[in-house]
Amino acid sequence: AAGSGGTVATEDVDAGTTLWTYEAGSEIWSPLTLADDILYFGTDDGVFTALDVTTRLPRWTFTTGGRVRSRAVVAGETVLVASDDGRLYALSLVDGSERWRFELGSASSARRPPATDAPFYDYLHSSPTVGEGVAYIGSADGHLYAIDLSTGEERWRFSTDGPVRSTPAVVGGRVYVGSRDGHVYAVDSATGREVWRYDTFTAAAVANGVVYVAGLDGVVRAIKP
Repeated sequence: AAGSGGTVATEDVDAGTTLWTYEAGSEIWSPLTLADDILYFGTDDGVFTALDVTTRLPRWTFTTGGRVRSRAVVAGETVLVASDDGRLYALSLVDGSERWRFELGSASSARRPPATDAPFYDYLHSSPTVGEGVAYIGSADGHLYAIDLSTGEERWRFSTDGPVRSTPAVVGGRVYVGSRDGHVYAVDSATGREVWRYDTFTAAAVANGVVYVAGLDGVVRAIKP
């Protein structure tokens, strides 16, 4: 039921019914991030939006120079998001003002078009992962980057032989990330040095002291870190 100001009384609505909609103006490929009733997402026209789900109005928007297909991450009073313009942006939660930007070296990297004969998924961008004041993110230039969350300065970079579209997992002093070169890497989070690599093309999930990976061969593997 609609009330004054277009509000909806959810207790009078059947499950599965649309409560409200918001027209973003372009395709939405980025996963959604919800924090404190603010929904963060990007669109293919390069706009990153902080949408208040209570008022159904944008709290603010920020325009990048490329498609925004990464998941945003909220860290303290900052939200991080990557764009196809080759940059990782740190924005104020309050008003969307830019705190810093980091060049990921991938502005000229074209996305691979969909094809039934090529088993590559190239729709999304690597998303940042934050741990102990550092943001970790993969890039289409083949690197995993570690960036100081406060200053936006590079701590280190780790090189692979293929685009890194997967999102890093950070656990126990190590960063786990998959590259299109056909490996999942374990990297020391402090130094950026390789600890080990495993032959498979995937992202990694880590829980209870076990690294889980899944390959294009259809097999899920549990690996000792």
